[in-house]
Amino acid sequence: MAKTEKKTGFDPEAAKEKYSKMSQEELVAHAVATDEATEKIHADYDVIITELKEKASTPSAKVVTVKHEKKSYNVVVPTFRIGDKKYKAEDLLKLPKVVAELVETESAVLEEVAE
Repeated sequence: MAKTEKKTGFDPEAAKEKYSKMSQEELVAHAVATDEATEKIHADYDVIITELKEKASTPSAKVVTVKHEKKSYNVVVPTFRIGDKKYKAEDLLKLPKVVAELVETESAVLEEVAE
């Protein structure tokens, strides 16, 4: 299993074989459908993140702050998923590797604290 496939479920060789058999019209249609689906996913994520940030910013919400490489980050959502695993904001206090992954991927789960 290729490294990419193991991490993302995407097999480049299988994709290469699949797409090499498609006509130009099929490839264009596939690209358009993929772009539309990606735009919808991003729009959905933007709505969800905005709602969660608003919810997290209410006075009753407990703000969890974590540190990574001398910077502080507020966890702006109460729960989130990475792959199939669900996390609570307070879980990050004991999971520095997950915090590092969120910082490195510039996840919207974390918001850098201005110091």
